[in-house]
Parts: sequence; C-alpha cells; structure tokens
Amino acid sequence: MFGYMNGVFEKAIIDKVISNNPCKYVDLPTFKHLCQEEREKSASERTLSNAEKIALLKKLDSNYDGKPDYIVKYAVELAMYTGMRVGELAALRWEDINFSQKEIIVRHSEKHNRLTNEYTISTTKNSKIRKIPLTDEMQDVLLRVKETEIKNGFISEWFFQMKMVGFIQE
Repeated sequence: MFGYMNGVFEKAIIDKVISNNPCKYVDLPTFKHLCQEEREKSASERTLSNAEKIALLKKLDSNYDGKPDYIVKYAVELAMYTGMRVGELAALRWEDINFSQKEIIVRHSEKHNRLTNEYTISTTKNSKIRKIPLTDEMQDVLLRVKETEIKNGFISEWFFQMKMVGFIQE
C-alpha cells in the first residue's frame, strides 16, 4: 500500500498538483511494523479454476457476440493461458512463436511514456528473455488470430496490431 501511495504522490508532483511527497516523511520501518505480513498464496489461489476459466471465456464471447473479429478477446485469452503482461502481448511478433519447438519466446515489451504519450518497444520488465511452452489451447488462439488477420488483410510482423485491435469499434 505504501508503494502505491508513494507512486500516486510522485505522479501528482510530475503533474504539478503538489510540490512535495508526504511519503518522504514516513518512517517506513515503523510503518511496516504495524502491517501484517501477507501469507503466501497457494497455487489454487493464484490461478483460475477450470470453472472460472470457462466463465471468463463465455463472458468474453458474450461481450463480443456479433463481433467475431474483435481481437481484444484473443489477447485476454492468450494472457490467461500464458501469464504474459499487457506490454509483452503488445510487443509479441510472429517470429517469437515457434510452432515446431512448441514455444513462445517473450523478449520485448511495449512501454508508454506518459509525458510524451509515445509508445516504444523495449526489453521485458526484468530485461530477461523467457520461453513459454506452447499448449494446444494457446496454439488454438494463435491460429484464430492468424485466420482473423488473413480474413481482414492485416498481416504484419506483429501479433496484435493497432489496426487489428481497433478493427471493430464498440
């Protein structure tokens, strides 16, 4: 919580709403002493159950019913299967998907500069490359995206593209 508050105040300084961050005056060890340690969550608490996964996929389908080409549902579905961050999904290229080795290589992430409102492709959050084993469910999503791109003429090196993402407006 302290980190979030500190971040909010830092943003308020950048936006010139305040001139000083009050978190600088908090004695963090004393503050932490008053907090309870979070217990480590079990795998079942950190992941979706099959019932939750099915409910989420049904909700995505119902939200975009009549909009089969709306790519956002594919992005959410792929994120659910892979655990990829939003920026990693946005920076995913077709060359990062190796169907023969059955893996997705995560090496880039999209970053947004709030001051200049510009997007750039950079390294991942921790600057490490990781490989995600490609399951049948993931491969199914990848192939549905490819079919949608071909159908609508949005073929490029990027897996999720701005033209494709905004293809069907809500």
